[in-house]
Amino acid sequence: MTSHVRPLLPVADAARRAGHDVTVAVPAAAEPLARRQGFATAAVGDDWLAQLTGEDGRSAVVPLAELEDGARTVAQQMAGGPAGRTAADLLALAERKAPDLIVRASTEFGGALAAEVLGVPHVSVSTGGATALTYGPDRLAASLAPHREALGLAPDPEGLASYRYRHASFLPPGYDRAEESLPNTRCYRHADPLTAGESLPEWLEQRRSGRPLVFASLGTLVPHVTGYGPALVRMLVTALDGLEFDAIVSTAGVLPAGVAPGRPHVVLVDTIPQPLLLARCDVFVTHAGQNSVREALRAGVPMVTMPIMGDQLYNAARCVDAGVAATAPAPEATIARLRREIRRVLSEPAYRERADTVRRQMAALPSVDDLVAEFPALTGVR
Repeated sequence: MTSHVRPLLPVADAARRAGHDVTVAVPAAAEPLARRQGFATAAVGDDWLAQLTGEDGRSAVVPLAELEDGARTVAQQMAGGPAGRTAADLLALAERKAPDLIVRASTEFGGALAAEVLGVPHVSVSTGGATALTYGPDRLAASLAPHREALGLAPDPEGLASYRYRHASFLPPGYDRAEESLPNTRCYRHADPLTAGESLPEWLEQRRSGRPLVFASLGTLVPHVTGYGPALVRMLVTALDGLEFDAIVSTAGVLPAGVAPGRPHVVLVDTIPQPLLLARCDVFVTHAGQNSVREALRAGVPMVTMPIMGDQLYNAARCVDAGVAATAPAPEATIARLRREIRRVLSEPAYRERADTVRRQMAALPSVDDLVAEFPALTGVR
């Protein structure tokens, strides 16, 4: 999923602006995303994104149970076979173009293994929620041990090597104390990954209703989950159609038969530049994916979360703890409950005030340029 690549792109862009030679090494299906921002790319690792997409590039129908089963063993899976294959591809790439440093997604471990073999530092960039709980050192050690042995690396029984140099969090101190407990963690300012030329549609620029604007999106994968996604899209549209606010629903191309808003104040779009729209909206109804949560917090927008699976449940809980969101977990959500929670967030100023507090905390953090400025010094860490 592109959600694991997008948080890396602002770091890659900062490195490029600092004069570094950057190659974005990702599964083949994610290469176009990086190329659109002008990066050289290399295809590495399992092309698991292609396994979840159809020929038109959209997510295929995926059974919910399959995704839930995967979430329960995600650390073992990601640090298992995929890590070894990605490490092998990166080492082959290094024979043609040797890196001085590798930046990896926090959900990807082949980059750390390859960096250790090459004797160069590696930086972990937070790309999902529940990082410490899912990918904490104690959960990684056993799965990574066979790869370390095969690559001739020293044993790492405590699993600390994956965080030997730097782990970059993009949430303010105190927001997720579990993630801050990871070795060598520092907090940096979230940067929205925007593609050159992105803009909001003209019809939105001409909006003059004066009513609050609700933005709803369940991400790019959830709408396609068998038996769940289309039903949730239908529920969202129906709930918003019965409210007295303007609304935009990003459907990821999913439009269940017979679904259409009854009034013109609800607009359906396949996709829209989310960070740009968040700067305009009053509440964000979201599946609580980590990227979506960070983008909303950066804009100071309160949320109604509809977590469905994986780290979304953790992310939604952190939002509630911080007082920046109400929640209607997907299995418990109803049209009436969604309407009630949306009205509550819009009518109680404390949600917006707390979201703005987090926004200001994030704005005060060091930038991704500061993270990149640390790279040369990391080469002296062993």
